[in-house]
Amino acid sequence: MLQVEKQAEPHHQEAACTFNCSEQVEDAIRTTVQTKRIRVSEFFQDFDRLRSGFITKSQFIRCLDQNLNIKLTPDDYYSLTEKYAIQGNMVNYKLFCDFIDQVFYHNDVSSDPSTRLIPPHKYLGTIRSVRPLSSSSEYQLQALLERLQRYYQFRGISLRKCYEDFDKHHVGLITVSQFFRSFPGPPDLEQSEIEFLAKKYEDPKRPHLLNYLNFHQDVQNFRKGCIDASKDMLQPLLLKEPALPEHTLEEILEKVRAIVFRNGIRTTEFFKDHDKLRSGFITENQFICGLSMAVGRQAQLCRTEILRLAEHYRQQDGRVAYKDFCNQVEKGTF
Repeated sequence: MLQVEKQAEPHHQEAACTFNCSEQVEDAIRTTVQTKRIRVSEFFQDFDRLRSGFITKSQFIRCLDQNLNIKLTPDDYYSLTEKYAIQGNMVNYKLFCDFIDQVFYHNDVSSDPSTRLIPPHKYLGTIRSVRPLSSSSEYQLQALLERLQRYYQFRGISLRKCYEDFDKHHVGLITVSQFFRSFPGPPDLEQSEIEFLAKKYEDPKRPHLLNYLNFHQDVQNFRKGCIDASKDMLQPLLLKEPALPEHTLEEILEKVRAIVFRNGIRTTEFFKDHDKLRSGFITENQFICGLSMAVGRQAQLCRTEILRLAEHYRQQDGRVAYKDFCNQVEKGTF
């Protein structure tokens, strides 16, 4: 028994390693598929005429390699086929396609879906270059990005447009020489500062290649931060609307009555189109719209005053007795 348990331990470790490796491979495949706007299942269905959802391992690898043009190592292929393999030499490609195309992990219903999202990259096909810098270098980087952001915003320069011609495959990577050649910096920018940026945004896995989309994204984020900060600074300076003096209900009716008498307005004409049965009652929204069209601008009624009138003539069923209002403002009856 001890020997069996000892022999089982490496099997569990190998299975866990295969599962972790397959997740990394799936993330890379998902990024490639999203970048190229590919429907993965369409390519696998050519090998599955009966739409059973299963193909052989060789067909699965051939589809990834030739049709999707995804180059993986033999270990990556092994981890994927072992994860989705079933009895014999068959692979469940439908389960693989569902996992690649999904937005969040739908099998786990015990937690909030918003916490299980699979976030896409800012720019598909790229990875975030992580270059730890000292505190002084980070401060220098922030000052340099602020300086470049002001220059680009003033001249309407887009970093992404400057380097897209070098990035023919749209992977977000260019060479260091191409970065120096087309760098759209201000004239007084020193060479050492450009070299500092090139060192910061160099791709961590591909030497001598630089991720210009990360640089572009940082400049854009810095610009958004500056815009939000300027809005916060200008907010206290914005003139607030002066508080209008509150009028009593009788004063509001007197204003309306004066405008109706002066201009000879027949207020019922603005309400009866909503009252097909001539019952004398309309909805609150219809009353507000009709009153605004009739005397709202001429009597300089604010929304609060119109709502007060609607509340005063509102019945128990929620409708408004517009005929009582018209009689009161046109004839002066109570």
